[in-house]
Amino acid sequence: MKVTLETKILKNLVTRVMKGVGNNESMMRTCWIGIKCQDGSLSMTAWDGENYLQVFEDKVVCDDFKVTVTADKFSQLISKTTSEKVTMELKDKYLKVKGNGDYKLELPVNDEGELDNYPEMVFEIDKAKTKKIKLSAIVWAVEGNKVSLAKTPELPHLMCYYFGEQVLTTNNITGSMSIIDVFGFDVLVYI
Repeated sequence: MKVTLETKILKNLVTRVMKGVGNNESMMRTCWIGIKCQDGSLSMTAWDGENYLQVFEDKVVCDDFKVTVTADKFSQLISKTTSEKVTMELKDKYLKVKGNGDYKLELPVNDEGELDNYPEMVFEIDKAKTKKIKLSAIVWAVEGNKVSLAKTPELPHLMCYYFGEQVLTTNNITGSMSIIDVFGFDVLVYI
């Protein structure tokens, strides 16, 4: 299971996904990056303890695999790479990274000593890429429902817009609903 990428593409992916890394030692998943290669697409996922960030690179020649890496070590290794291409190959308990040289990046393991897998995040990017949304519909939905949003983060789920067949917002005192299908599928938007 391996993938070879141009170094500049890999550096770009790592730089972008590192913006989502939380680095909270008490929640180890915030210190990791989930790397997944499937069907010619490479994705990297990070979590800051509250929000997920996932970045993609399409048209990648790779075997299908999933691996979890320690974010800081991986980003430092990739940022110092000067070779034209980088090859990452999943071995038994480490990720072999070949760029300026051959490096063994130890992978996180769970209590049983098995590789720890990053939680599977499913984003329907095909819908996002092909769906055209009128700006006026979004503005109308956001402005029309703004009055009922909570103003403080004690209940963060009340500070969101839910876009389904209708747009719903509430702050436990007032509620607002607009009958408008903005995206064509359900979306929760935190503003």
